[in-house]
Amino acid sequence: MGGSPSSFYVPDLYCSGSPGWLTCTEYDPDEYFELTLGFDTYLCQDTWSFQQYDCVTYRGGQPPSFVFTDLYCSGGKSWPDCSSDWYPDELADYTFVTISGSPHICQPAFLGGWDDYDCGRYNGGNPDRVSFGMLALKCTESWSAMECATDYYPSEWEGLELMRIDFSDYVCKSTWQGNECYRWYGSGSPKSATYGLPEYYCNSWGDCARNGYP
Repeated sequence: MGGSPSSFYVPDLYCSGSPGWLTCTEYDPDEYFELTLGFDTYLCQDTWSFQQYDCVTYRGGQPPSFVFTDLYCSGGKSWPDCSSDWYPDELADYTFVTISGSPHICQPAFLGGWDDYDCGRYNGGNPDRVSFGMLALKCTESWSAMECATDYYPSEWEGLELMRIDFSDYVCKSTWQGNECYRWYGSGSPKSATYGLPEYYCNSWGDCARNGYP
């Protein structure tokens, strides 16, 4: 076109290769890279964390906005692992289950047993923002299935049953003679109620007495 040289402060193209065989893009390859998954192409950029990338749908031209992330990716740039929820390398620290038709994310229980989990509703995003406190479900994994409750870990009822004796609730554990039953007020772990001496002894026919098996 002639005239004075154009400004190179903001290049129109970024090219590499020999003069006769240039490969050019409209984005800086030192800042972005393309990723093709299925029939979709994404433009990705590094995050502040090692081998984590934010990716957005790309149809050519100047780099699109990264305000809203379409894919969260982690791993090597040649073939990263990607998710629309969050970075897969961080999600790998959690267990995912569907409970009552709703997706939940679970982590090992802070106060439960080795097979107990705290599970909270999860609809994507940073799992650090999921509530694993008061609103979390208490779950126990058994035979690759998750059994859940709102008040206690199901494992806390293992070997125990709730019985109604003289219009009051009792936690009962099985013995070779029948059941030893302990008064329970509905607070604390059911297992903790079985510490000490039982208040009732119940035989296999359902007859109960305070001072020994009837």
